[in-house]
Amino acid sequence: MSNHTPRTVLLLNIFPGLGAGYFYINAGERFVLPMLGALAAFLVLGFAGLLSNFYIFAPYLAALVFLYLWLVISSYAFAKKPQKPVRQWYNRWYIYVVWLALAVGVQRGEIKIRETVLGYGTYSIGSDIMAPVIQAGEKILVHTRNLVQVL
Repeated sequence: MSNHTPRTVLLLNIFPGLGAGYFYINAGERFVLPMLGALAAFLVLGFAGLLSNFYIFAPYLAALVFLYLWLVISSYAFAKKPQKPVRQWYNRWYIYVVWLALAVGVQRGEIKIRETVLGYGTYSIGSDIMAPVIQAGEKILVHTRNLVQVL
């Protein structure tokens, strides 16, 4: 019987995120495969230039939130099942360090390439010059491929 408490798994998935709870209970593939699918969908939508469209971006964002909630809840349910402790190849401290570095690197890299490669960017409006349509302080999602073609 495993000594992994479901509460610990839940906290590891909520606070650090990144699927740490799945790795803690030796079920990392249950997290990695759905997240690779989400990343693939992100890249396909980005290269197709659809992420700047609200009607595409909003359902994608809602699907990501649903996926995250499902992963957190399913890790809790998986941890409640009695299991024999089997040490997986990815359940070592140095793999955790690599996983964290990879997650931070992907996040930072996405911010840098999203305007040029993925075709969308977010901007904050600093003044009332476009009032009443856009107010100062609002954040907007811009299709940067159209912006490049105009300039």
